[in-house]
Amino acid sequence: MESPPRIESAAGTPEPNRRTGSQADELQFLLKHSSIYGIGTVLNKAVAFLMLPLYTRYLTPTDYGIMELIDTTTGLIGVVVGLGVSASISRFYYERTNDRDRNTLISTVFILVGSSAIIVVLVANLFAPMLARVVLDSEVYASYFRIAFGTLFVGILADIGQSYLRMQYKSVLFITLSTLSLVFGVALNVFFIVYLHLGVLSILYTSLILRIMIGVPLTAIILHGTGIRFSVRDAKGLLRYSIPLLPATLGSTLVNYSDRFFLKGFTSIAETGLYSLAQKMGGVLHTMVTGPFIATFQPRRFDLARDRTDLPQVLGKAFDAFFIVLLFLSLVVAVFTPEAMVAMTTESYYRAGLLVPLVLLYHFIFAMKYHVDWGIMYSGKTEQYMWTNLLTAVVQLTGAFFFIRAFGAWGAVYALLLSTSFNVTLLNILSSRIYPVPFDFGRIAKLVAVATVVYLGSHQIVTSHILLTLSLKALLLVVYLLLLPLTKLVSASEVAQVRALLSAAVRRAVVPSEGRP
Repeated sequence: MESPPRIESAAGTPEPNRRTGSQADELQFLLKHSSIYGIGTVLNKAVAFLMLPLYTRYLTPTDYGIMELIDTTTGLIGVVVGLGVSASISRFYYERTNDRDRNTLISTVFILVGSSAIIVVLVANLFAPMLARVVLDSEVYASYFRIAFGTLFVGILADIGQSYLRMQYKSVLFITLSTLSLVFGVALNVFFIVYLHLGVLSILYTSLILRIMIGVPLTAIILHGTGIRFSVRDAKGLLRYSIPLLPATLGSTLVNYSDRFFLKGFTSIAETGLYSLAQKMGGVLHTMVTGPFIATFQPRRFDLARDRTDLPQVLGKAFDAFFIVLLFLSLVVAVFTPEAMVAMTTESYYRAGLLVPLVLLYHFIFAMKYHVDWGIMYSGKTEQYMWTNLLTAVVQLTGAFFFIRAFGAWGAVYALLLSTSFNVTLLNILSSRIYPVPFDFGRIAKLVAVATVVYLGSHQIVTSHILLTLSLKALLLVVYLLLLPLTKLVSASEVAQVRALLSAAVRRAVVPSEGRP
């Protein structure tokens, strides 16, 4: 295992040459670090996917719904705890040009957010019985919420630490922590679920133990390097920038998760559990692709903005490349979802698979917000983000109320598609007035249309032999790839560039090196 990161010398953290690198070089940098952090993120999240066959055999859809509603409630509280600071760390970090200022900033973030977390979590614990009664119709689940609140506190510190590792390009350490999380997560889940038969508590205990194992040592290592200092100036700057993002983030969280509460109210906790499974299956690419890419891309934008004159073109190219790849991967997941549901779940969960393609489309549209928001984030006019997300929350809550009441779980997805499309459109309009970027939405829309035709074609493939079905579907996906250059939607040079970037990313991700561009 590598030695702990030394924070005293920022000079020891090489950064790529921002002045001379080509747009292709920048795409390779983004892909390389996204692939490395993708491995780490996948390892972090892999427990849930590896345990899916176990969960669906030992947990009922109602158990799944209980877990989802607890997660959703603690997630909303987590937004308040975090004060919106996490979204602003990279902006302020790259504004600092010397070690001491950067160290003070990181220490200030830990103290500021940690203090907020202690206060909010303590208050939430007092109201745990009331929350259990309101959310799950029984105070019996109060202890479940208290465990989740403890996980939330440690998890927030761990998230700050992992954000710092990404800004320092500490790839190996990040993946090492993720690997430990995977190994212990699988072992703990098997022990609690199979041997102790603890049901939902198994997942809660596992999450808490993993967060303590990762969050506490990581926080200690980082603060040992930075020293413990608090800057009132930094705290004011962080809060001034992030507080307007707080209602925006809360609104965004409501957009993403309010449907669980409507489903529970209009249908049942079991239906909420099925919808939750569909979200996990459809959100696999958000975990494996979008999350890792954005983790690199968002702070990188601020780093490049200091002196890269062709930044709009770089951002436009990154947009095109990212969504071409994401669309193909989304098509792959959608085409093979029926077979995956049979292989990984039991019959009581099969209905969830019908929702997965639309959930994939939702995540595809949702990912666009991380690109089109650049003008607002760069200018610091975060109040525009706040009003956009609050308006989106109104659209989502209204849509969820009417659609879920009429269509159940299908209505939940319809509401998400409506509100997310509204959010991305409005963010793009506002941001482009501040900092225009050449996003090619027309080409992406045409690619989505072609992918939809291919997906509908996959439904016509029905055989009595599973291997034949899988082979024919794979052949159909190859046809899709061949259609792209033939229809001129993707140029031959872009295909060659993506192939080269992927090859380079794979080679370099196999043995990641610290700080290498």
